[in-house]
Amino acid sequence: MKAALEKAFEGLSQMKEREGQRLFTDIKGKLRYIKEIVDEIDAKDEGLVYAYMDKLRERILELSKGIPLDESRFMTEVALMADKSSIDEEIVRMRSHISEFEKTMDSRGTIGKKLDFIIQEMNREVNTIGSKGAVIDIINNVVNLKTEIEKIREQIQNIE
Repeated sequence: MKAALEKAFEGLSQMKEREGQRLFTDIKGKLRYIKEIVDEIDAKDEGLVYAYMDKLRERILELSKGIPLDESRFMTEVALMADKSSIDEEIVRMRSHISEFEKTMDSRGTIGKKLDFIIQEMNREVNTIGSKGAVIDIINNVVNLKTEIEKIREQIQNIE
């Protein structure tokens, strides 16, 4: 009886180990995809201030109908808007969270709760990026990020 129980527990342990390896591999793949999306958002964000400035200038000139534009005031407003809509900090924190997630996955011991916390932080950053990055390309990337983060969140519920 004891031998049968030991064999059953050994089989269970091996099964959990194989499942863990599959989860690990799958999550690593999802993290690579998340990194790619973050890089895409970062690349798109670089030109947004200039695009916004051009659109704003066009709109002001259209509405002002010949009234001269105070260039100094215009640039001040663009700078304020650029500062409010900048997602640089969120991109940096997102990359930091990804790195911390990978380090935690590579560590030993009980990691499930820590991974869950990091995923929550990643989700928070993505929500902020979504609220600041009001360009359709970035919004599409945010939707993809949220989808992948949710998939990982569901998987880490099975990690001890």
